[in-house]
Amino acid sequence: MDSRIQSYLRVAASQQRDTEQIGPFLATFNRYNANPFLNYAIPDNDATPSLSDVNALITAYLGRKRKPRLEYVAKLAPAVEEALTSGGFTVEGRLPLMICTPGLEQLLPVPLGIELIVAVSDADMLATVTVQNEVYGDSTQVPKTLKVYKLA
Repeated sequence: MDSRIQSYLRVAASQQRDTEQIGPFLATFNRYNANPFLNYAIPDNDATPSLSDVNALITAYLGRKRKPRLEYVAKLAPAVEEALTSGGFTVEGRLPLMICTPGLEQLLPVPLGIELIVAVSDADMLATVTVQNEVYGDSTQVPKTLKVYKLA
């Protein structure tokens, strides 16, 4: 399952961002937004990067005015952390993977005082983006108007 999740991360990032293979890393870059959660590298499974690979990764991110950062399943590339820390990286977090086996999904009650709505109007979409930017520490200015386009 871990390998499938990391593979999905690679595919999803490649569809939405510019990418560059730098040594054993797939570097992803959002050309419009410097938010670190939208710009990160993913190592190949079983990667054993050299310090030169790590330095090339840092150079690529700084050259695009992006924070050098990685997100990956550590047990799929156990040699990566040592190479990264040798290159000046620090561990930002160790987050657990959440999986749900098909058929075991559970509907949870909505907490009292909370209303779940689908954002469909321009005003709702603008409010949604504004909240997301605030929550994730994105200082990008949200345009005063936001147009929503749908396929007919």
